[in-house]
Amino acid sequence: MAVTTKYCIMLKISQGKSDRMPFTLESLKADNVVAIMDEVHGVIWLWMGVDTGLVQRRSAMRVAQSLKTYGHTIGPTIVGKNLGDVIPVDGRAIKSDSMMMGRFNKIRDLFQMDYSIEADVLAVYKAISTESQPSYYGLSKEQRDNLVQAAIAAPTVGEDDRSIEEIVGQYRPPPTEKEIRAETTKQAVSPAATIPPDLIGEIKASIVISSVLTQLNDLFIGIEEGSSGKKIYTIENADGLVCKFSIDGSNIRFMPGSWELIDKESKTKIQKVFIDRTKALLKNV
Repeated sequence: MAVTTKYCIMLKISQGKSDRMPFTLESLKADNVVAIMDEVHGVIWLWMGVDTGLVQRRSAMRVAQSLKTYGHTIGPTIVGKNLGDVIPVDGRAIKSDSMMMGRFNKIRDLFQMDYSIEADVLAVYKAISTESQPSYYGLSKEQRDNLVQAAIAAPTVGEDDRSIEEIVGQYRPPPTEKEIRAETTKQAVSPAATIPPDLIGEIKASIVISSVLTQLNDLFIGIEEGSSGKKIYTIENADGLVCKFSIDGSNIRFMPGSWELIDKESKTKIQKVFIDRTKALLKNV
């Protein structure tokens, strides 16, 4: 048996500095930016309140990236050194964006777990683990394997809308040569699947972001809901606005001010990457 200890701490970021805050959900106020160094989930959550400005958010992101590398020292403990991504949690989008709500719920989960407070601000989580009986989503390997076999034998997947292949396909025995030939023939005669226009728009939005990242870094990406109910994406860097666009069905609509601060060569490269990736991904639609 082994006891693992993980830590969490909340740091208010203001004017390029980080200050410790009480470890409580009430610390996430509308007018502040807070880095939650979360060793439980292995990330830094960057809470951005509804009343915080763009300059404040960009500056806080740079501080959070530094925390990601060096961690935060409190007494003999270094919290969160070499954590994973810095994940923004936009207070303005929690009610309208399911992804932001999911991130916020993970933060709230921290306060539902068993933990103690040390040095007034440091949350300490302890869990007992064993190497002799590994756990798979809370189950022993034997229990997991039994459930997998039952799922393979079941005629339906119940309320889960994924196919059995998506859930437990990796545990099936390798297909026979006859099965491979049959599946290949089936795919050859089946018409190409169609993708709903709204989903194509979402795909193109992600391609815009990944294309910009080929030329620029240290980006701030925001998503909000416009008056018409359409999502509006904003991409900025330290110099200001890179581009701003909305999704109209399967189309991307760039707004005034987009690309004005980007040099012509970088803009051309970004556009080429976007076109090439869009064609490659959607060529069968």
